[in-house]
Amino acid sequence: MGKTRLSSHVFVPNYEFEGITDEDLTRGFLLDLGASCRSPKTLFIYGDSVKRLSAFGRDLGFPPLALMAKDHVRHWLSSLHQNGNKPASVHVRYRSVNRFFKWCVKEGEREDNPVDYIDPPRLPQVIQPFYEPPDVEAVLKVIGTKNPSALRDTGVVLTLFDTGARASELCGMKVEDVDWKDLSIKVTGKAGKERYVGIGHKTAQAIERYLRRRQHESPFFGPLLETVDRSLSTD
Repeated sequence: MGKTRLSSHVFVPNYEFEGITDEDLTRGFLLDLGASCRSPKTLFIYGDSVKRLSAFGRDLGFPPLALMAKDHVRHWLSSLHQNGNKPASVHVRYRSVNRFFKWCVKEGEREDNPVDYIDPPRLPQVIQPFYEPPDVEAVLKVIGTKNPSALRDTGVVLTLFDTGARASELCGMKVEDVDWKDLSIKVTGKAGKERYVGIGHKTAQAIERYLRRRQHESPFFGPLLETVDRSLSTD
């Protein structure tokens, strides 16, 4: 077989492969993820990462996913860094294709996982921006308390501030999940994992006030209403 030299100094043969296609593998992988109750966002990210690796390899003459080696995957990850992707984004891509190749091995489509030989991208320890109490008070002052929508928004802001919950977790909180005695809320996170988060008396009071004054019945305690953008649940 002839060989092609790339600018990255990665040598690849000119493969003539008639086995399972990248599209077939990707479809099977996503069906497996869906069967394990992964969220639509997770399915998209994992699938998109595998498709990007496949397209990258195809453009550079790399072998298909069933035959791709560690140097090919490493070259793709390096290109992500070089193109200005943030370390966290590259780490997500790394985890996605790692999961994909593990699935390939489990299904007998490959003998090994090329990502096993690649160290994960380093994530810098950066303190993320956060709100101080005066910032929250300023927001609450603007919201006011004149109508049920304002009471709802007050409860949402205070709940987020107290718990640090994700937007999708907030949208899934139900009235029955609120423990008024212990001042906590049961939260359902990624992959259906449940946990309890604590809230303060002020937040509990805001939630109770909204529930008492809202003008409709719903199993959800507030955030998941017709006036709230459902796109929050993709966070």
